[in-house]
Amino acid sequence: MKRIIYTRLMSRMLVTGLLAACCFHGSAHAQMIEQYVPTDIPGYEANMSGSVTNRMNSQGQPTGIELGDFVILPALNESAGYNSNTLGAPNSGSAEIETQANLAANSNWSRNALKLSFNLDDHRFLDVPTASYTNWTAAAEGSLNLGNDTANLAYSHSLLNLAATSIGVAGITTPVPYTMDDIRGSYLKLLGRVGLIPSIELENFTFGAAGPGGQNSYANLNHRTETGSLAARLERVPGNAVVVVLRASVAQFDNDHTEDYSDYLGLLGLDMQGDPVLQYRLLVGVESRHFSSAMATTKTIPSFELNVVWTPTELDTITITGTHRMNDPTSPFVGEQDSLDGRLQYDHELRETLFVSAFTEAIKSNSRSAAPAEENFSQTQYGAGIAVNWEINRHLSATINYNFNRNENSNGLHGSTNIAYSSPSFSSNEILIGFRIYE
Repeated sequence: MKRIIYTRLMSRMLVTGLLAACCFHGSAHAQMIEQYVPTDIPGYEANMSGSVTNRMNSQGQPTGIELGDFVILPALNESAGYNSNTLGAPNSGSAEIETQANLAANSNWSRNALKLSFNLDDHRFLDVPTASYTNWTAAAEGSLNLGNDTANLAYSHSLLNLAATSIGVAGITTPVPYTMDDIRGSYLKLLGRVGLIPSIELENFTFGAAGPGGQNSYANLNHRTETGSLAARLERVPGNAVVVVLRASVAQFDNDHTEDYSDYLGLLGLDMQGDPVLQYRLLVGVESRHFSSAMATTKTIPSFELNVVWTPTELDTITITGTHRMNDPTSPFVGEQDSLDGRLQYDHELRETLFVSAFTEAIKSNSRSAAPAEENFSQTQYGAGIAVNWEINRHLSATINYNFNRNENSNGLHGSTNIAYSSPSFSSNEILIGFRIYE
């Protein structure tokens, strides 16, 4: 029975691991486990079955259109509102229109699985056109049931953007486009209560130009990474396990080999999902990064991931997450970087079809300057927000979101003679009202 559950879960979780590979460019609160082991492997995501979040997602889950051996899942989100600071600079407030479109084709086979998907996220800032950008990802994922084992293979191609308002991004004034190609293979081997998951991942990043007339090239960020990892999960009782993660990766830059590095990580912890009221995962360890340049010293940090899901009542869920990790460079002016992130989220079911969510978050990044004459610097962002989601019927939902963000720069970003390092601190407020149509 355990093997059947493992296989079914794996066929539904393939795409998450692909998207998390770029988490250092976007959502900083993504869980570390998503970066270091494939999240299509069961047991590495919190059990949200009894949570308010799960009920909200279940009500808004498309049922799809059956077409032969596949289920087609289309969805369209359209939102409009205002963002008071689109570029992290004065006088960059603008009306905003956001369009999100998703199309997936999932196989409905009894054993193996195949999924094809396309996701679009477009942001138009009507008063500040230079802040507008479009992200999209096309992906194909498959899993093969081999009796006691399961093999997975996934590929994605993405066009994404670095944002001037993101944490750890210095010297960027307008969105910088880049493409990411990602291929990942993993294998699940079950040995009684022990699950062994070796995996390999290859990524290629190619950066474009930005600024007036595309005058600023970011090609020196072009690089490739190769990562191999081994994760082990020992279940003491169903749902509760000891987890071990070992990972090694290397990065090669096309134009600046002084930033080439090798990285090693080890994590050990508990993953306790057996209790429907309180589940948590705590992994602690060490990460060490070694650079090819003699000018860049080896950096070693304590790493951890914390994920707590508490459902004190049927109407309330509290989620706490925290990570400390090392990231890839996120601008031409940044060498190695580590980030510390903590987030608290509260979800409440007001009515059967009406949900409210609120969060607060703090993130700090410490970066080594890529320019020898400049100081290292750090950034801190504080955020908070609230959202209301109304499931009108099985094909339509409405949302209203408000987010506040405060960014504070220190050290090399203050008083620098280089404009890339002298970005001011800023605050932003964003409010969006939208509708979602799905089948």
